[in-house]
Amino acid sequence: MTKSEEQTIKRKKWTVNSNNQIITCDNKVGFSKSQLHEDLLFAHNRVSHRGRQKREHWVKQNFAEVSQRVINLFVSFCRLHAEHKPITSRIKEVTNPLQAPSFLSMLEIDLMDFRNLPCTCRNLHKWVIHLIDHHTKFVNSHPLHAKSADEVLDAVKNYCFSYGYPRKILIDNGGEFCKAKLKLFCEENQIKLSHGAVRTPTRTQGLVERSKKTWKENMRSIIMGSNNKNIERWCEYTMRASYTMNITLHRAINTIPYEAVFGITAHRENHQNADEDIMNVKRKPLS
Repeated sequence: MTKSEEQTIKRKKWTVNSNNQIITCDNKVGFSKSQLHEDLLFAHNRVSHRGRQKREHWVKQNFAEVSQRVINLFVSFCRLHAEHKPITSRIKEVTNPLQAPSFLSMLEIDLMDFRNLPCTCRNLHKWVIHLIDHHTKFVNSHPLHAKSADEVLDAVKNYCFSYGYPRKILIDNGGEFCKAKLKLFCEENQIKLSHGAVRTPTRTQGLVERSKKTWKENMRSIIMGSNNKNIERWCEYTMRASYTMNITLHRAINTIPYEAVFGITAHRENHQNADEDIMNVKRKPLS
């Protein structure tokens, strides 16, 4: 810690904890010049290299005394962030949006195909089921061994037992969703089961389709940012990618999905005790 930093701490009546972290009066971690790169690296990885608003919102919630110019300068050297490309330059107007007034009013479900890259664990996962609440944008994703009605039903039951039963479930017209077991489960629990428009997934399921893309981008950033980069064990990162989305600012609701569901701020890990695969990432120059 430099002499100027010590004078700043004394003047602003800040404190220094046992981990040699600067703690401000509003209980935020202050940036030190010696730890600036490590702190920004942790913050940038924490939101999986997402956009400007999500990154700055997370930084301002957890750190103090950091400017937007410093953040943008740091991100300009990030190779993974530079490789993120926009989906399209043309935004289609939504004429008849789906309505979900509260949490669990509508749950959208879809599957992601990983058959070209099955994991190497003993379960040999080849699919991922993606569940997103339409109102709060809260995400859950779980790896599946097969695209079967039984595994899909088990995932839906686990979601209901964890968060509650939704009033409505929106799915596509896949065979795994059209089996009698899922329909019977919905009837027994007074859940309305709706199917999206045929051959036009973006028309009625644009939310879950966009969420799947963001989830895959998060998975890529997490795996490529780890030390081992073991992409064949991608099933180990599914919940982490979902959690990253849930603690990141969502522009559609202008808040964090975790806070929208639980009404509290999610516990942030102490950045000095973060996972080794986050803290040991080295900055790479743009090629």
